[in-house]
Amino acid sequence: AQWSPWEKCSTACMAPGGKPGTQKRVADRTGGPVGLCKAFKTQTQQCGTNKCPCYGVKVGPWSAWTKCTDYCYGEHTRTRTVSKSGPDCPKAKVTEECNTC
Repeated sequence: AQWSPWEKCSTACMAPGGKPGTQKRVADRTGGPVGLCKAFKTQTQQCGTNKCPCYGVKVGPWSAWTKCTDYCYGEHTRTRTVSKSGPDCPKAKVTEECNTC
């Protein structure tokens, strides 16, 4: 039997106290004369078992940009409050080039 690709997981990640998602795939087991015997076999597995990054994070509005640090090719920054920090969390500070003469 030829298996189909796995379907998309029902959840991307697991919230604290939550349950993992599931995904399935099917195999077509058609047989007999002119496909008279048609049956499908299904496989199901858990997925989305990784913890949701920054679950419940609260993000405030961006501040105004700071004044550019130089007349030509300087930098300016804006900030916001973020209730959690980590590699997958929204950034609290952004710095960009300004006055690119």
